[in-house]
Amino acid sequence: AQVNIAGLSQKSALNIQQSLASSAAMRGVLPEDVFQDIANNTEQFATYAKDGGQNIGEAAIRARELGVSLDTVFKVSDGILDFQSSIENELQAELLTGKQLNLERVRLLALNNDLAGVADELAKNGASAAEFANMNRLQQQGLAEALGMSRAELAKTVLTEEARANMTEEQIAAAR
Repeated sequence: AQVNIAGLSQKSALNIQQSLASSAAMRGVLPEDVFQDIANNTEQFATYAKDGGQNIGEAAIRARELGVSLDTVFKVSDGILDFQSSIENELQAELLTGKQLNLERVRLLALNNDLAGVADELAKNGASAAEFANMNRLQQQGLAEALGMSRAELAKTVLTEEARANMTEEQIAAAR
């Protein structure tokens, strides 16, 4: 796809793929999962790819670090740009949870097609596992909607982030 869509030479595409595989492995993410996510999103790859798709690869790696797929990052990125609904959901989530959210940066990153940045900001605006567990169903749903995710996606993200935070680099590498 990189050769056809991004106009790269075979050698350049292979270099990017090797770089992504190495980065994924160092961060405890299966490179196969990253490449499968990219393969499953060729239309979005064609739309959002920069630098031969390096940005999409980084977004796929970060998504997997959060316990979700690249599909979720694309969905969030598209949904957060529906400004009126996004701002309404953000305000509603703040009222329901008492948690101060700042999704302006997520919107800016989505607007600039910085999908890895979107994934990072989602993690920053999420909740800890303890916070999420202490929320009632409506609070969980409200926070998830504000972030452009389903309640199940947010729960998985929160639990994955918590688990990874408590693991050593060796444990992360072994979990691949």
